[in-house]
Parts: sequence; C-alpha cells; structure tokens
Amino acid sequence: MTDKDTYRLSLTDNDRTELIYFGSQGDVALRGNLYPSDRGAIQTNRYIYYDGDTGPAGDMMRTNAAGWGTGSYDFAEMFPSDDALEPGELVMLDVSQEAHVKKADNSHESNGYLLVGIVSTRPGFLAGLNDVGSYPVALEGRVPAKVNLENGAINIGDPITVSTVPGEGRKADAESYVVGIALETYDGTQEDNLITVFLKTGWYNGTTVEEANTDTSGSLTGGTAGQLLDMAGYPIIGLGALEGIDGLWSIDGNGRMVMKDIEAGTDQDRGPRSV
Repeated sequence: MTDKDTYRLSLTDNDRTELIYFGSQGDVALRGNLYPSDRGAIQTNRYIYYDGDTGPAGDMMRTNAAGWGTGSYDFAEMFPSDDALEPGELVMLDVSQEAHVKKADNSHESNGYLLVGIVSTRPGFLAGLNDVGSYPVALEGRVPAKVNLENGAINIGDPITVSTVPGEGRKADAESYVVGIALETYDGTQEDNLITVFLKTGWYNGTTVEEANTDTSGSLTGGTAGQLLDMAGYPIIGLGALEGIDGLWSIDGNGRMVMKDIEAGTDQDRGPRSV
C-alpha cells in the first residue's frame, strides 16, 4: 500500500518476486502465461502472452495454439462514413474525404473499382477503433448482403453488382464491377432481402470475376516492344489524346483525327471522327 488510494494485492515467490497482483482499479497483472480452460477443463499446454519486442512483429498478443477461431466468417475493418449505414449494405470509397466510405451506387460505372465491401452484420475478426460514425466493413469472407430483384431472381453462383438503389445489390448478367458471388438464392419470397455473399470485388467479364484495375495514374509503364495491351473489358477514361507510331496519326481531346501524308510530309486534318 502506497496510500489509501494506491494499493494492490500481490502474490510473490520465496524470493519476494511479484508473480501476480490485483490493483486498486481492478487491474490484474500476470508475470507468467495465461492458460485458458479447454472448454471448461484446466489445461497447461496452450497459453496467451504479450510479445513486447521492438521489431516489426513486436507489440502483439500471441498464442502458442494453432491459431484463433471464431463463430463468424468475415474479416472487417472500421471505416468512417457520413452515411447512416446498415448491415448488409454495399459500400464504396467516398473520394471527397480521406479513408471514408459511402453507400455504393451505380451512377457512374467507371467508379465501380471503388467498391470496398459490405457492412458486416457480425464480423469474425475486426480491426480498428469503435469510433462514433464508423462502421465495420467486411473485406474478406462470407457476409450477408442486401439485394433486390432489379435484374431478376438470384441463384447460387451469380455475381452481385450494385443496383440503382444505393447500398443494395442485384444480379450481374453483363460486364460490370461486382462485390462478390451469391451463396444463396433470392426470389423475393424471403422474409428479408439479405443473402450470404462471398466477397470478391473485381470486374465481371461475363464469365469470371477478375481483379479490379485500380491504376488511376493515367500512364502505363514497364511495357516491352511487341507487347499487347489487353484491357479485358476495363474502361479507359479521362484520355487526353491518342497518337500512332512515329506520329503517323493522332486523335486529339476534341475527337479530331490528323493523319500524316508521308509523300507530302504534311498533316492532313480529317476533322472530327466518332471513335
């Protein structure tokens, strides 16, 4: 006891080395490892401990068990949002603010690569702080998602894209950005509009889901001579101009095509073209 407000109950060994104490604020400090029960039975093989090493893998809680288990399925992170989000809603990046999300919409299909995930109902693993205005967004795994019949009934294996209702998904039957694959059917007769979706954000090319192209740098580097550029259905947006080899032809930002007359050595303005 230091004073009437600072005290603790300690257990020590024969050398008076403190092994465990109970603090005045209800804290418990343990010198050794913590051995949780094995479904109610005492065991001394698997334990939990804190690794305070200063290396890149330090400052972590660890266990010598095979791993951590949970009864839920998805892996989520906390994201702030100005929208009042509900479990199951599809979300995308809010480009007006740093690290924020908002209800996903399909107002501009080229923004589909901004799809982040689905607001989790009860995540199995959650990263981030429980801040006001933040929501758990599932990034991997299985998660309930809000859907509708905008594009017909949903079958197991159907890719799920964004509908015209912000935050709700629908079946994708054409090339589009998707948030995942349906693991349940939905025909509108269910009690709610939630189905389990396996998260797999990317570009649906009509057959398979490919990784979304998130390169917004406006340039391509690292190519080699003779290499074919296959956009695999991805849109090209914000293009300022196009130009052929050695400047033999070009299309400017106004759609005007110019072709070089090789014999005369002059440029021939071909006027606007539909490209």
